[in-house]
Amino acid sequence: MSIKVFIFIDSIRPDENWLGLVQIFQNCSIESHIAIVGSVDKKYQQYLSPNISICKKAKIKDIRKGDIIFGMPSKYLLLKIINIIFTKNIFINIGPGKITKAIGIYKHPEKKIKNKIFEFAKYLMPHNYYLAADFEDAMYLATAYGRDINFYLPIGLPKSVHIALEFSQRREKTKIGVLFVPTHRWEGEVSVISKWLANDVFVNKLNNDYDIFYNNHPDEGNWEVCESVIKTRELSSSFWKDIDVLVTDYSSIAHDFLSAGGKHIINITTDLSKFEKHQGKSPLPLSKQFPGVLCTTKDDFIHTLNNFKPSKNEIDIKDFSDLWVRKILSRK
Repeated sequence: MSIKVFIFIDSIRPDENWLGLVQIFQNCSIESHIAIVGSVDKKYQQYLSPNISICKKAKIKDIRKGDIIFGMPSKYLLLKIINIIFTKNIFINIGPGKITKAIGIYKHPEKKIKNKIFEFAKYLMPHNYYLAADFEDAMYLATAYGRDINFYLPIGLPKSVHIALEFSQRREKTKIGVLFVPTHRWEGEVSVISKWLANDVFVNKLNNDYDIFYNNHPDEGNWEVCESVIKTRELSSSFWKDIDVLVTDYSSIAHDFLSAGGKHIINITTDLSKFEKHQGKSPLPLSKQFPGVLCTTKDDFIHTLNNFKPSKNEIDIKDFSDLWVRKILSRK
């Protein structure tokens, strides 16, 4: 058995998601011919085997031969409809992560009816799916957007595979690695995490024992943090192998970190009420929104961090990849 896979990387974010797709199919026992469509940064070439084809644009006649197509842009909508009628292609969209903050009707209740009609119309297109981290994630997404649960494939997000593989690599740093990842705010607002990392007194308390990494949201510009803080978007190689502790606020990255085998998460919820006022209130309980420890002050954070003993779990990439791909193919 052999399958043809197209991955439109410019429509998939973060980069860990499309890198995870490549690694899943490269580790799967099912023979896969992978075609990447888009511009590949030089720092990612190391993850791609020589037999992967890369092109800036894909020809329609080639796309029609694909078995599974990830992240195909909306400009190909007509082609998608034609293919669905005459072939059994599977089209899959990928979100950035397992989202637990307010989305859809919970973020914009005033648009409830309009959103439900629009999303239901999209669902009517067969063989058109959206990846979910798990069944719980699928249920929340379906409820928030008024879709049928069968629109979702609750088989896990590929970014977790990429992060897990990075965890197994040889470390470049000797200190405990702490990654700070704030989520997107509304215009003019800066996260508590970013403000803390701009404070010399706070950062200096951590520098002796920890390597501090900062990954700002892609929709926001670089906030000016202390010089000793490592800005991940300026690195020429992956940083995940050096990360032991994740610090975030309302980002889905916490669940990705756990799925990849990460252990220690600290959630900075100092401005939770303000965030909910502007971004909507999640219907999920705090235990589901925030895996790990909740902290609101710098002192609480430092105390919690100093009591962690770095550790990670390993996942069987080959078994995971086989099961993951077979679950998709079962939808044909």
